[in-house]
Amino acid sequence: MDLRVDHRSPVPLYAQVETLLRDLIDERRLQDGDLIPNEEMLAKRLGISRGTVRAGIDKLVTQGLLERRRGVGTRVLKRRVNVRLAEWPSFTREMEARGVSVGTYSTQTTWIAADEDVSRPLGLAPGTRVLRVERIRGWNGEPVVLFVSHFHPRIGLTGAEDFSRPTYEMLEQDFGTVAATSEEEIAAVAADGPPADQLGVQRGTPLLVRQQRVLDPGGRPLVLTRCYYRSDKFTYTITLRN
Repeated sequence: MDLRVDHRSPVPLYAQVETLLRDLIDERRLQDGDLIPNEEMLAKRLGISRGTVRAGIDKLVTQGLLERRRGVGTRVLKRRVNVRLAEWPSFTREMEARGVSVGTYSTQTTWIAADEDVSRPLGLAPGTRVLRVERIRGWNGEPVVLFVSHFHPRIGLTGAEDFSRPTYEMLEQDFGTVAATSEEEIAAVAADGPPADQLGVQRGTPLLVRQQRVLDPGGRPLVLTRCYYRSDKFTYTITLRN
């Protein structure tokens, strides 16, 4: 590996170490589970103090890219997709922006009588007939997320639509329905029943569950979606601004 820092740069040396190691991980020159060179070796190769090296590594440990293990060393953690909530409208576009090509492995559409858990968020009377769409999506042949969506009948869906397309692009382009706001709830649950089976994980495995109630510009409910994410594949970053 070509390891060097610029001692004349105004960028602090510890920050250069952080960038250097991050680039090696992003370029997959350091793979999941690989041990990085130890602090003493890095310090000698870079011509800087061991404390400076440790400070750069500490930043990556805090960010979940590296993991220290006593008696083993510092290794690269399994890569997880970092999802920003501000980008909720298109899972497909969101993943493409991160270099991930998403596949749809299963799509099931059914018309159901909405129970209270579905009818109330959608502003419908219990028993109203709504379209339910279940999609299993992922990459590299591996199921990663289960989407369970219920669509307000006002939209006019028939169930024959191509749900492999980005949902909100399809609603706008084909039905003139614009998604303006997403109300989000996030929880951690232990997988059981269909989510565990459909995602191919053992029962009791932690899942991230993200519920979205999507509204049109007039504040009317459009879609209620529960997304079951494998927690070994995703983290969430939430930015709050004053």
